[in-house]
Amino acid sequence: EKAFQLLSKQAFAGNSAFALYLIGEMYWNGYYVKKDHKAAFRIFQNALKISSKDGRTEYCQADIYMKLGDSFMEMGTDNELALNSYQEAEKGFYVQRKALFKGTAEKLKRVVKKQGEARREIHKALK
Repeated sequence: EKAFQLLSKQAFAGNSAFALYLIGEMYWNGYYVKKDHKAAFRIFQNALKISSKDGRTEYCQADIYMKLGDSFMEMGTDNELALNSYQEAEKGFYVQRKALFKGTAEKLKRVVKKQGEARREIHKALK
């Protein structure tokens, strides 16, 4: 509860994409709040906008793109946007990996796998 309150204060002040991303994760997973993927999706979109302004994109932009890809796949509305989001996430994780961010290798594997899933869905729709 305390983490949610502190993150909310910082996130909704509009100056921390990472805090906003973490709030989105809380909604995505139902941590302290009711699980709501649509709300999480909107929060991730806002976090992405803020991340390009706060000058610290390497800290969270790849994670945001990964969650946006997950959102597009779950909604099943636009697999091409999902694929694009996963590709952007992959690029960002390579940057993080060079900076020795912890857990990046697992995230890279995950987004590459998700790109394959998105491509399969796109090909199904073309048939």
